[in-house]
Amino acid sequence: MDTALLKRLKACSRMTMQSKAQLLCRRPWSAVKPYALARVGRICCTEAQTFFGRRMLVVLPEMVSVSIWRYGVFEQDVAFYMMLTLNPGDTFIDIGGHFGFFSMLGRELVGPDGTVVIFEPMLDTRAILQENMERFAASARHHLIAAAAGSAPGKLTFKDFGLAGSAFATSGAERNANLVFRGEVEIDVCTVAIRL
Repeated sequence: MDTALLKRLKACSRMTMQSKAQLLCRRPWSAVKPYALARVGRICCTEAQTFFGRRMLVVLPEMVSVSIWRYGVFEQDVAFYMMLTLNPGDTFIDIGGHFGFFSMLGRELVGPDGTVVIFEPMLDTRAILQENMERFAASARHHLIAAAAGSAPGKLTFKDFGLAGSAFATSGAERNANLVFRGEVEIDVCTVAIRL
């Protein structure tokens, strides 16, 4: 495992443990901007620095984006697991690629001889993901699949909460009552085996 990368992950992870008061004192704009955007019902597409040294587009005040924008990391345990298990030349499959944080980390870890396969069914989310993979990600093969992954090919109806609620797009029950429902979208479903 890359020890320098692990040190950066740990440093960013420690920052996520700050209280809101500490964040407000040390970095007031990063504390206030997402909250202000949410209050007025606006979104802002901006760049963020990741713990693995790449920039990426994020959408504030979307919750995953806020974490990456503030701290350079989201779900540190998943990032750590990826760092433990992925090696140069491997294939990494990201189901529900969102804006590409884990896809980009995967490309960093599998290197130019590896492959990253990404499933992202939501059109607007996928557009940001595609830009992140093309503009900011490390050199490696990647395949972006405009579908959800499932046990059988077909169609599925997803609930769309727009970019501000993109982490919660689902075919199941709503997971956050504070989101603005934008409508339902019919998406393609394919199996991972068919796409590999």
